[in-house]
Amino acid sequence: MAVPESGKPVHVCGDCIYWTPYPAYPKLGICSNVASNNYDRTCIYSQDPCPDFVLRTLRSEKIPTEEIEFYWCEECKEYFHKDLMERHTAHKIYNKVAHTDVEFNVETTHFAG
Repeated sequence: MAVPESGKPVHVCGDCIYWTPYPAYPKLGICSNVASNNYDRTCIYSQDPCPDFVLRTLRSEKIPTEEIEFYWCEECKEYFHKDLMERHTAHKIYNKVAHTDVEFNVETTHFAG
């Protein structure tokens, strides 16, 4: 989150609770807000947020729920079980990650080889 000279914080798409990261591409993600025009589209972390932006909490202790067992830690670049949440206090964690489709996986595997 950047703070311009005006003193008012400027948020980016990656600060939104609906921004879901791709683990292999740290600054890319998708919008998971079904009400947004950007739903299920690739978004760059630093792009301007849409009108449906909702600021996500950066405190990891507010994110865990009983329904979700595994989380993604952006700082550690790993999945972890909710019982290990205390190891990731003050880290940026997500309750889900974006996945690529089959065609993308085939194309990137083909060109990587």
